[in-house]
Amino acid sequence: MENFEFNKYVHFASVFEAPYTTSINAARTEATITIPAFLPSSFIEMPEGATHFQLIAALGVVSDYTYNAISRHYEPTDPSLNMLNAEANSTATALNITTPVSFSLVTTLVGSPTMTATVSNVVCLGIQFFQQIGTVNYLFAQSNCMMVIGVF
Repeated sequence: MENFEFNKYVHFASVFEAPYTTSINAARTEATITIPAFLPSSFIEMPEGATHFQLIAALGVVSDYTYNAISRHYEPTDPSLNMLNAEANSTATALNITTPVSFSLVTTLVGSPTMTATVSNVVCLGIQFFQQIGTVNYLFAQSNCMMVIGVF
């Protein structure tokens, strides 16, 4: 699953080239993506007309599956954990900013569930672009992308 791209036309690594690190807490209920200071104009391949960007961090839980001969379907071994998720977004940041920006995106699963050995935590990082007109940011339809950056 690692390096899985959610947009088959735009690869995350070709749009966002700033370095980052990913970590998850011991309970596997909170993931942190740390992006040290960088200049967006040097590390982001922006679409024409975009004025701002926003980073998106996502944490999801995927259960192992086993075959149920009675129902003839594969079913999650941990249905209560399967598909739990959390998201964190950066603020919309100007692409032409001249001072370096850094981000720490923390995603936390609600309710502090107890992870089992039969689930995996999937951490994703994405970017979306906006054009600011007046004080309103309008989401771009192209160049937005996301990638799986870690599986724990």
